[in-house]
Amino acid sequence: AVSRIPRRALPSESAAEPTDSPDAAAETDDAWRGVCDAVTIFWDLDNLRPPNGLETVWAFRMVEAAFEFADVAHVRAYARAGTVGDDARTVLDAVGVTLVECPAVPEGSDAVLSTDVVNFVRGGGRLASDDSRPDILANEAARAVRESRTHGVMIATRDEGMAECVRFARASEDCVVAIVAGEFVSKAAHRPQFTRPMTQDGDVGVTPGYWRVLQNVAGKGPRGPMGKSKLASEADLTLLWDSRRLFDLPAAGSGLDDADGDDADGDDEGVRDPESSLEEEEE
Repeated sequence: AVSRIPRRALPSESAAEPTDSPDAAAETDDAWRGVCDAVTIFWDLDNLRPPNGLETVWAFRMVEAAFEFADVAHVRAYARAGTVGDDARTVLDAVGVTLVECPAVPEGSDAVLSTDVVNFVRGGGRLASDDSRPDILANEAARAVRESRTHGVMIATRDEGMAECVRFARASEDCVVAIVAGEFVSKAAHRPQFTRPMTQDGDVGVTPGYWRVLQNVAGKGPRGPMGKSKLASEADLTLLWDSRRLFDLPAAGSGLDDADGDDADGDDEGVRDPESSLEEEEE
């Protein structure tokens, strides 16, 4: 099962109760739409690893979510050396994902990813280390990011240790928006007793029943389904990733997954056609 990432903006200070419907939650982050030219996604592969064969879909989901905030998105995936097989490496490269191999030590990818986030923000959307990597220089999405005037970052992880780099990005004037995407949905939401209410409006997507269960499990706190996560609280907004829920894929002609078209090499998959739109997809 591969999830669509439903958006959930952090509530304002005046919010006393979590939103009680998926539509109400979506309305809270309308102000973030198109806030910057480019979003760079820092994907912690050691923490948020897709099942074999689904690397493309997960990368697509992240890019699709990033397109809510910018017209350019580039994915950088971080993993310890030796943990990404040849097949997965080929697939990620084919869809324009930059793989960054990190030291094969505990927390090795965390250290490199968090350092890159800080240096990327400080560098105004550029990493000096990229200049020595021909694959990045040849990546159209990466080039578009470097040429963009305003930037945002998305850190895809559930590792609470990443809270400090998210806080840095959010506090910087050079970063327009700092986003976290991770598996924040409580395991309790998928207990057997919630199966019926969660599926009464359908078992695909963010339905009213699904949203009510998330809110019920979260209780009455203003943070909603994110609970007490320090990582989520440091971000401007958080994207909920639920790997146990099915979500509709966009139509094949939406652009990013058109493998038979002129963009089959994948290098420009992070650059959206300004005339295209994903607004018709079920949230």
